[in-house]
Amino acid sequence: MLKQERFSALQIVNREEAEKLYQLTVAQARKRFLNYAKLSGDYDSFLDKESKNKKFYKDTEIIQSELVSKMNPKKDDIDEILKKLDI
Repeated sequence: MLKQERFSALQIVNREEAEKLYQLTVAQARKRFLNYAKLSGDYDSFLDKESKNKKFYKDTEIIQSELVSKMNPKKDDIDEILKKLDI
């Protein structure tokens, strides 16, 4: 999701709001997925798999935070340019 233009554009303009939007989007997607899992009867098996794969989720969070931190220097450079241009 971080590669989507809406996140990357907002990341350039407002880093904090981009992170909030990203977290909200992930939470909403997870909620929808869990609801679909309940409707299909796969909810319990999903929770079992999820508990077994917690290490994977922790690794994924680390990768996501690294991606966000790589985006931050670009935003700082753009902020400096905009300040020089008085925008």
